[in-house]
Amino acid sequence: MIKIRNVKIWTVSLSAVAIIISIITGTIYSSALYRIKFSNTNNINTLKFVNADNQLMVTGISNNNFIYNNVSDNNMQYSFNIEKNIELYALSEKGFCAAYLEHKENNLYFYDFLIKSFDGKYNGKINLSFQCKLNQFNFAIDNDFNIYTTYYPDADSIFKFSKNGKLLSKISTVYTTEQLMFFNKKIYCICDSRMYCIENNTLKSINSSDDLIMPCTYTGNNTVCDYQGKLFELQNNSLNLIADFNADNINCIKTNNYYLYSYQNSIYGNSITNPSVTVYYSFDINISCIYYYNSYIYVGGYSGNQFYVYKITDKELNTNGASQNSDGNSGSNNGGSSKNNDTNNSDNSPLKYSSNTYKFKDGNVIYNIDNKTSVTEFKKNINCNGTITLYDKSGNIKTSGNIGTGMTVIFSKGNEKVQFKIAVNGDLTGEGNVNSLDLNKMFNYLLNQISLTDVETVACDLNQDNKITNKDLVLLKRLTN
Repeated sequence: MIKIRNVKIWTVSLSAVAIIISIITGTIYSSALYRIKFSNTNNINTLKFVNADNQLMVTGISNNNFIYNNVSDNNMQYSFNIEKNIELYALSEKGFCAAYLEHKENNLYFYDFLIKSFDGKYNGKINLSFQCKLNQFNFAIDNDFNIYTTYYPDADSIFKFSKNGKLLSKISTVYTTEQLMFFNKKIYCICDSRMYCIENNTLKSINSSDDLIMPCTYTGNNTVCDYQGKLFELQNNSLNLIADFNADNINCIKTNNYYLYSYQNSIYGNSITNPSVTVYYSFDINISCIYYYNSYIYVGGYSGNQFYVYKITDKELNTNGASQNSDGNSGSNNGGSSKNNDTNNSDNSPLKYSSNTYKFKDGNVIYNIDNKTSVTEFKKNINCNGTITLYDKSGNIKTSGNIGTGMTVIFSKGNEKVQFKIAVNGDLTGEGNVNSLDLNKMFNYLLNQISLTDVETVACDLNQDNKITNKDLVLLKRLTN
């Protein structure tokens, strides 16, 4: 857990008693300004941030519900229900348009488009037909709720419909349209790995020396990241590559001071002015989306079936003067690249790690670790052809002493990096040893007086039967003797 001073905490859909208990027990983390609980949270998908008229929304769909939260101000949660499952949706600053396939007839796909403004002042519904099935990338709306699509009837044109269903224009493209996007009050498209802007019903080319790999995502601060971890900044009529993290399917942003990318449950990056300065920040969530807005970094993701949004500033990032490997030797990152120049990893074989002593759970927790295990002993029990780096709960590199529940280990080699939380048997307080404090915490949990984090639950399950019972309490008592 990373502690931040003088930070208030808000929760949604929890009673005041639950909030107080959670704050006392530490289950709501001090860095989490928002703890959002969607209805049917296990089914929420396609999570996105959108800057909606000077307020930041986090949005998602669950079956036939479109759900959105204002996370930059009052954190109010809203839901828009339609009669059938939502196939796809598009966002503008003013609202959203949900679409679902009504039926197919004579090789035409008939879609219902349901439009709703975020302020609730406009609702509309139209039906359009297409010769191909739409997907999330060939559908967009603008602030006037005009609908833009391609594949109608071909991919070499972009069609613009009014919110009343009238065809307003057909915009010809030289190449196949790969993706339509809305940001900065305009519709953009990616054709043949290049970006264009639609202005006055014409296609305007944007200068760029680098190709984009779709899908691309707007992440705030005039930046767009592509599928291969490249971060571009849009200035005037140019799209400039400012950082290349050289990894598939990661999110990246530019803040006032850093280039950052997300990986599993952490964000990493480099100083803009001094690339040898690296930063990182770990969360107790699997990160789904990140965004930079109004000088804040917003990070959204899941812990179990609970969705959180974290809000931090550049000042709260953990900073290293230079990146270090597990032996304390300095490494470096060039520009915005996440490539690790560790000389011990000069071969080209993929990253491998295993243990004959410890176990790996669901790809994010290492467990079956005895209490009072030292950093040195822990590393000896890990087989890894790369670098092993341990971090304490404050995000500082740990090179000595005992490891505790809630700490983090990162295995890295070249461009590959895998991160796990550490669960020490019976250690519920993260001190690395088992004492009466851990016993009291498990006892209170069994009485349903407190909650445990996911990694604490793993540490608590001493007989490893995937449930916490009095049998685990007896085993924990033995460890304290």
